[in-house]
Amino acid sequence: LAIMAVGLATVHSATIDGNPRAIAQATNMGVALIVMWFVSRLPPQKLMRFAIPLYLVGVLLLVAVFLVGIKVNGAKRWLDLGITRIQPSELMKIAIPLAMAWYFDRHEAALRLRHYAVATVMLMVPIALIVKQPDLGTALIHALIFVTICLLTRIRLQTLASIAVLGDAIIAGAMPKSAFAA
Repeated sequence: LAIMAVGLATVHSATIDGNPRAIAQATNMGVALIVMWFVSRLPPQKLMRFAIPLYLVGVLLLVAVFLVGIKVNGAKRWLDLGITRIQPSELMKIAIPLAMAWYFDRHEAALRLRHYAVATVMLMVPIALIVKQPDLGTALIHALIFVTICLLTRIRLQTLASIAVLGDAIIAGAMPKSAFAA
C-alpha cells in the first residue's frame, strides 16, 4: 500500500491539468485491491480450477495481439476492448505461475525430467509470443518466475541449466531480426 501511495503521489505530481492520469491510476488501484481481496478469500483448490483456462485464455489473447493488437510506441502489445485496453502479457504474470503450480502439484510425487520439459514448453509458448511483440523485459520476468517455481520444486541445478540453455535458444529464435541490428 505504501508503494502504491508513493506511485500515486508521483503520478499526481507529474500531471498538471486536472490529474486525469492520477484519477485513472487511483481507480485501477482500487479495482486491483478489490480483486486481490476476493481472490485471497478463495481456497487454493478453487484457484487451481482456473489455472489451465486462464493460461489458455492468456495464450489466445497473446495470439490476438498479432491479429488485432494496437501498436503503441513501436510495439504491438495491447488489445483495445472499447472501454479499456489490456496487455495480455500482464495477464500471463498470473496465469503462468498458476498453471505451473497446477502442473507441478499434479506430478509432485515423482517429478522427472519430462515434467520439467512439459512445463518448459508451457512457458515457452507465451514467452515466444511476448518476445515477438517485442517485449524482452516482460519475457525475462516470466522466465524468472518460472526459474523461481522450479527452484521451489527442488529441481537439480543441472536440469535447470539445461532448461535455461533451451529457453535462451527459443527466445533468441523468436526475437525479431530488428532486435539484432545495432
